[in-house]
Amino acid sequence: MKPQYFRGLILVLILVSCQSSYLESIKKTGTKDDARINAIKYFSNTNKLVSNKFYIVYSCDEAEELYCFKFYKNEKSLLKLTDSIGGYPTGYFPNKYIEIDNNLFLWHEPEAKITKEIIDFMNKYNAIDSSHYKIPDYLPIINTGDFKKEMHYFICKDNISIYEKRKSIYIDVQDYPKTNCYSD
Repeated sequence: MKPQYFRGLILVLILVSCQSSYLESIKKTGTKDDARINAIKYFSNTNKLVSNKFYIVYSCDEAEELYCFKFYKNEKSLLKLTDSIGGYPTGYFPNKYIEIDNNLFLWHEPEAKITKEIIDFMNKYNAIDSSHYKIPDYLPIINTGDFKKEMHYFICKDNISIYEKRKSIYIDVQDYPKTNCYSD
């Protein structure tokens, strides 16, 4: 055989190996936080939108059988300058994160405090725009980009490895997909 066939075969084997290791990291059961991490892994491994260095992950309204997570441009994530490390954010400022494949994924949990660690990670990814104040007394994070439509991931509660994704600007709970959460 010619060397180009061997190169092609090696490339295919590498791609299949990477895909299978990503799938092995997906959990089948777990909490809402585990479902969010699965959604982030699905997004970062299967989505063409992944070009920025950081993303905001918003929890949508839950349906009876589904969690919903939306990846969107930054619109509300502001740290009020009166907030401080160790305190709870007064708005939607992200206070939880995960770093995957040199991308930072941020989200807001009402019961989590702002940590120096998250501020340091946001600075590392240039996610905080301290030089430009759009609203007095607030420190905005940089706009993550204008997605033409936001990406929604619907994760089954009973088996968090089953999901569907949809592009849309807005999806209401009544419009959530009819996902077969019991097949797998």
